[in-house]
Amino acid sequence: MPNLLTTGSLVAIATVALLGPPLAARAESGAETATRSCNEYSVVGLPDVATEPASFTVAVDGTRDVARMTYGYESRTSGPWQFTFDPAHADIGYVAVAEGSGCTAQVAVATTVPFGFSRTIFGPGSSARTTAVANRTDRPATATVTRPDGMVAGSYALEPRSSTAVPLPGTTVRETTHYTVTVTADSGLAMSTPVVVTKGWSTLAGGDLHDAAVFDNCTTIPWHYSPQGARGDADTIERDIVRAQRLISTRTGLSFQHVDDPAQARIQYSWDTLGVGGPSAIGGFGGSSEGPLRGFVTFNSDDTWPSDAYAGIGARHGAPADRGWMIVHETMHTMGLGHSTNQFAVMAPYNRGQHAFTAGDLAGLDTLYPKAACAA
Repeated sequence: MPNLLTTGSLVAIATVALLGPPLAARAESGAETATRSCNEYSVVGLPDVATEPASFTVAVDGTRDVARMTYGYESRTSGPWQFTFDPAHADIGYVAVAEGSGCTAQVAVATTVPFGFSRTIFGPGSSARTTAVANRTDRPATATVTRPDGMVAGSYALEPRSSTAVPLPGTTVRETTHYTVTVTADSGLAMSTPVVVTKGWSTLAGGDLHDAAVFDNCTTIPWHYSPQGARGDADTIERDIVRAQRLISTRTGLSFQHVDDPAQARIQYSWDTLGVGGPSAIGGFGGSSEGPLRGFVTFNSDDTWPSDAYAGIGARHGAPADRGWMIVHETMHTMGLGHSTNQFAVMAPYNRGQHAFTAGDLAGLDTLYPKAACAA
């Protein structure tokens, strides 16, 4: 019998945040600094105060070739060197530059974010659903919680240079609920954030909704499959990978495209020996400051569920369901979704035969990758 456990995995997240004080925008490399100079760089177009995402450009003053610029998970290998500053990620303080000559630089991204929100996603089992709202200005402010129907659920005073725990209404969660928390200062500055209480789904990234989605919505995700180390009776699994991705695409703003070069893939499907009795597969994502987050799905060559004996994407085999639903589950992990406490959900830790999305599965997909947000 196949082992029914599937595992969500979050890898190297602590290594990707570019934290710490911004360094000078001009830096030279090692022993070569005595013989040449690097370009100089500056940020153009970023407002002095940012309450919503804003585009900016890194201007280059010099003749040296620029090999790469990286800001958070955004990475460019050619101009225009344009990036997006998100107030939710104000701790990413610089653009890392690598020149072809070997010079490196860190270009400070300096602006003021007047307000902050510490937690923006809650599971239905959360004992205290409060988000800490910070007022970083020298003026009093008000935090207002708005329900999905537009009704105000509560308003809370914020003293200058202070943080206040703002509660969300109600204790019983019948369905995934989207609130909006808006902070308005006496000066007229205002900033809003969505806050979600989930029902039947979770995220791998914890309590920050802004970090939950691995991929940008409404984009095409390149993927690659490596058969190295595969079971001898898993010749058709790539066909089920495509079927699983199509099920996800119909419900989200994402599409998927196979690529031959694994270096170009944002999701890598591969095999490993995870042990007899181990998980049938694992899925998750990770990354570094060298580029965007990448997802991975690893099939267990010691387990029979990934074999062609379970090929398909239906429920012909009872418990577990066909192999395609294992791939759906693990691919959703690569997208940032965690396990569900609903045993009938596709994202439940064990597959007992479930072969259709539950309301919770769909709410998770729609929250992180809303199809309605994508142009037809």
